[in-house]
Amino acid sequence: MEFKVFNANENFGCLVEESWEDSSAFLDWYKTNEAYLNTLLQKYAVIKLRKTGLKSREDFDAFNKLAITKPLNYVNGNSPRTRLSDTTYTSTEFPAESFISLHNEMSYSNVFPEKIIFFCLTPPGTGGETPVLDGRPFLSKLDPVLAAGLENRGIKYIRNLHGGKGIGLSWQTTFETNDKAAVELFCQNNQINFTWLEGDALRLEQTGPVFLEHPVSKKLVWFNQAEQFHPSSNTEEVYESLKELFEDGDFPITAVFEDDSAIPETLLDNIRAVAKKEMVALPWEKGDIMIMDNIAALHGRNPFTGQRSILVSMGHY
Repeated sequence: MEFKVFNANENFGCLVEESWEDSSAFLDWYKTNEAYLNTLLQKYAVIKLRKTGLKSREDFDAFNKLAITKPLNYVNGNSPRTRLSDTTYTSTEFPAESFISLHNEMSYSNVFPEKIIFFCLTPPGTGGETPVLDGRPFLSKLDPVLAAGLENRGIKYIRNLHGGKGIGLSWQTTFETNDKAAVELFCQNNQINFTWLEGDALRLEQTGPVFLEHPVSKKLVWFNQAEQFHPSSNTEEVYESLKELFEDGDFPITAVFEDDSAIPETLLDNIRAVAKKEMVALPWEKGDIMIMDNIAALHGRNPFTGQRSILVSMGHY
């Protein structure tokens, strides 16, 4: 199997272009090469497979049954998306003009996928790449003065979910249910502090690390969504509007340090600048598959034009 490495200096990302005749040929090839591909994934963190021959959501579902042994649903997710089957969701449904910053999927939760797979059903007209970033050397690229002490800090993620009308996601969408008892049980089982508020709203607080020990390499890697949760991740105009609407700081989503102290915006800006500088963004082509180690690598989304349709599944090896 021949492949190209995105960043040979840091052993990050590999691109495989075989041009399979159809989905059956690709699935047979994957079965034969799965063990080797998992070895590549552990080393390079991201694998992009071009011209797979997959043409539909059903084809992608068939691939998922091979590639993900323990599928994970998106309950407690923080991005708008639609569930299409037992294993498949749409990728984020944020407006096309929005840039989605680099993050580890569901790293705010104690239930998160180890593996994420993207599938290009319809490529965008322009833009719309899913940029990826190596989280393993990321700390070393930040301003050392701003990042000092992060290894010993935790992040508190705060979400104020409306009950059907409001800014951001509703708790019904977030938990894929209208049953409050089911939501409460999920929170109790997953270390989420919850408070029901006026207007059928729900406040959630949960804590997570800045770094996580990778289960294979045993090395600490960048693993959080502090920058993305913080409202300063919006455009300056939107951020100023949010500060006017939520004067007491009860933003729809936000992040602080575990001790409730504010995360310096200078640090968040540095994280964003370094991530944009270091990220790799390959264009989507119809039938492309991208497999990610969600612990070792981060991903985002570039703005786009046209009718972009990227599907996603997630779970464990």
